[in-house]
Amino acid sequence: MARAGQQLVDSDGDGLSDDEERAIGTDPLNPDTDGDGLSDGLERSVGLNPLVDEISGSTGLIQCNKFLDEDADLLNECEERVIGTDPCVADTDGDGLSDFVEVMSRTNPLVPEDLTDTDRDGVSNADEVMAHTDPLSNDTAYAADRGYVVQVTGADPTPDGRLCYHVRATNVSLVPTLARTDALNNIIPAGTNDIILYFQAGRSNDPHGVGIAETFEQRVLFTPPSTKSPAGTISLTPDAFVVGR
Repeated sequence: MARAGQQLVDSDGDGLSDDEERAIGTDPLNPDTDGDGLSDGLERSVGLNPLVDEISGSTGLIQCNKFLDEDADLLNECEERVIGTDPCVADTDGDGLSDFVEVMSRTNPLVPEDLTDTDRDGVSNADEVMAHTDPLSNDTAYAADRGYVVQVTGADPTPDGRLCYHVRATNVSLVPTLARTDALNNIIPAGTNDIILYFQAGRSNDPHGVGIAETFEQRVLFTPPSTKSPAGTISLTPDAFVVGR
């Protein structure tokens, strides 16, 4: 996590750092401490209590399926209903950033932010999200050192004439996460970093335009100070991605 010029560890990937979870009483090894289908970080961002189930049962705020993710944007139906995004469109506001990525980055998934610069550091919110820096703080020094670098170059077109590109992401930092178990009680070892690659193609700032979203998750094991597995460059082909909407 990038917050106010610092790199923080978020072992369970819920949008709250391990230190913040300890401070507020949520479990840094469980992305949904109260088990209501909403991640701890999302609940905090919308003013709900991540220690109290406010969704399930007859007294729940909404009726939803926490196991359903029709648009494959990594937000389940319950989360999308709570924040008001479209559960059938991966990028509700059409700004090129998926709803999940915006929630994790603390931008607004309902309003295009490709021209907005909340922290007035000269870099748009959308560009900060893609660089994995903090759109809510002036962190230019951090960005110069830790910002992701995405390079896009042309490639040979497909036989039917569709445009193709080579995409390379570099300077992706790894952190020493805590060991935990997943929903199936499989052990996720300490040092596990989940790198999620997301692509959105469509009409700019038009959530109902023709487009397609694809995601891929790569798990890398990091052992301080510098050992990682797999090591070196990780190569991917288009068929490795999960296609959403």
